[in-house]
Amino acid sequence: MMLTEFGKICRKIRIDHGELMRHMAFKLDVTASFLSAVENGKRNIPKKWCLIIIEMYGLNCDEGKKLREATQPILERKFKILEEENERLKEILHTMFNPLDVNRICRFCKSQGHLNNCEYLRIINSRKNPVF
Repeated sequence: MMLTEFGKICRKIRIDHGELMRHMAFKLDVTASFLSAVENGKRNIPKKWCLIIIEMYGLNCDEGKKLREATQPILERKFKILEEENERLKEILHTMFNPLDVNRICRFCKSQGHLNNCEYLRIINSRKNPVF
């Protein structure tokens, strides 16, 4: 398993406070396996964790800053993956389906929560002959 920077910082905090993973997990109100998955980059870091960890473990400004900075590369990577997936989806839709089909597929994806309003409009408006 490869620890993320966030995982390394959490592990150091635990060691410095003489705690096991299950103790930190209890404080974060999650299972130890979920905490482990987050530390290894297999799960997203819950937004509220930084503040909780900073407050519970009394981190100073520098330690808190390092913890917050450690979350950024993970969030940026996930955002980039989502952007790439949306671009691939758009390419597939444009090459395989007529405008009416694209509209129907996009409306279905939007209704299922796979596209937000901006993504939906961008795909529909990028068609040469959008059908509404």
